[in-house]
Amino acid sequence: MRSRTGGRGADFMIDTLGAVASLDSLGDAMRGVGRGGRIVNIGGTAGELGVDVKWWMDEQMELIGSVWFTAAEGVELAGLLGSGAVDISVLRPRSWPLDEINDAISGVSSGEGGFTSYLVEI
Repeated sequence: MRSRTGGRGADFMIDTLGAVASLDSLGDAMRGVGRGGRIVNIGGTAGELGVDVKWWMDEQMELIGSVWFTAAEGVELAGLLGSGAVDISVLRPRSWPLDEINDAISGVSSGEGGFTSYLVEI
């Protein structure tokens, strides 16, 4: 990112990596953010992330965590979906029987992660 911005870096980055993503990817993306940038983590990446605190301070970085949306925002989104104001026809839902739950979950590592939701039939 820095090479594409003349060394300045991005103004912000949003991490939407799934739970099986490498923390190295998150760290690498963070280093592509320029001074005063914002780093937003809404992905499922987990673990201890070593961060150079001096770099954090000198570059005036801001890290923002999010759980995607609040319950009230979920209700608002449901209303938008119900009214047709948001078109989700491009999404292709999939479901699995309960006895295939492990197959459904392992789909994350095959590239079906990120914005994929899993519906399990009980």
